[in-house]
Parts: sequence; structure tokens; C-alpha cells
Amino acid sequence: MRKIGTIASFSVSAGFGVIKEDDGGELRFEGSEVKWRRSTSPVKGQRLSYLTEANRLGAPCARDLQAP
Repeated sequence: MRKIGTIASFSVSAGFGVIKEDDGGELRFEGSEVKWRRSTSPVKGQRLSYLTEANRLGAPCARDLQAP
């Protein structure tokens, strides 16, 4: 099930960011999970939809980020 949230931060140089979930939680995401035009980096405050999965260490993270 897809969720909706807002980008709280994104570092182009580090290649990852944080999503503020609508329920108040936060999730980390990798820049490679962004599924819209590559010429546009995610920006703080941008709304998006995503899937939640566990990363290789078992921590929750956002995957398959898309503009809603």
C-alpha cells in the first residue's frame, strides 16, 4: 500500500534524504529511489507517494518514490 509524505530534507552530495510521514514518523530514502525526471532533484516540502520496506539492516525506509 502506497503512503503519502513530504520531503523533510535531501542531500544531493550524500544521495539520501528524509521523508516526514503524514502520521508524524520519518523515513530515510536513497536518491536512486526517486522515480520522476532525473533532471529534478527532490526538494524540501515536496509531496510524494512511496512504499515502505526494510533496508538490508532491517530498518524501515522509503522505496519507489513518485510524485502523487
